Amino acid sequence: APSMDIHESDILLDLEGDMSTDVIDKLQKEATDQVLTEDSVTDKNNEESSEPEEPSEDIDGTECTNCGKIVPKASYQRHTIFCERNNVVCDKCGKVVNKAKLKEHNEEYHVEVPCGKCGKKIEKYKLEYHTKRECRKKLVRCKYCKVTKPLCEMKAHLNYCGSRTEECQICKKRIMLRDMTKHTASCTVASTNPTRQMNQGKGGSFQ
Repeated sequence: APSMDIHESDILLDLEGDMSTDVIDKLQKEATDQVLTEDSVTDKNNEESSEPEEPSEDIDGTECTNCGKIVPKASYQRHTIFCERNNVVCDKCGKVVNKAKLKEHNEEYHVEVPCGKCGKKIEKYKLEYHTKRECRKKLVRCKYCKVTKPLCEMKAHLNYCGSRTEECQICKKRIMLRDMTKHTASCTVASTNPTRQMNQGKGGSFQ
């Protein structure tokens, strides 16, 4: 399928004033002929309209109202004629798509398929993100005991597992696992403070 980009270097026309119907027809034909002879027709990325490219700093450009691409003013009218005729913005994902490829785009990106773990139906292009970040059945590891469980079961497990106690290696007190990190930080400070160690040895309180 042809690329939908028009190369600005080939479009250096003086388009001041209104164009006649004959001129518009001529420009449309030239644009179509140019696309049919694009060398990049085999590039899969160009089967759909490419992402808008950032203009170079020295280009005085205008944003195309159809595809959002920044186009040099000298070629703006020709670009928009071609773009509005051939491109459409997908109302589901906002991607600029070749009109002839819209059905293919919807089948590749927007057909809903079931998640292999939880069974929820997800659009194809969102499935990988869902599987890695959102799926309730994805396996996660407990930060206390390192066991793996489905995400939907982990909250209850953490409540239980974090309530277990272990002995602090510094003060020998039994501390709940969920509090151990905070306790160890303060306990380490106390153990390295000679004044507090001395007060603790004399029966002083230790916070």
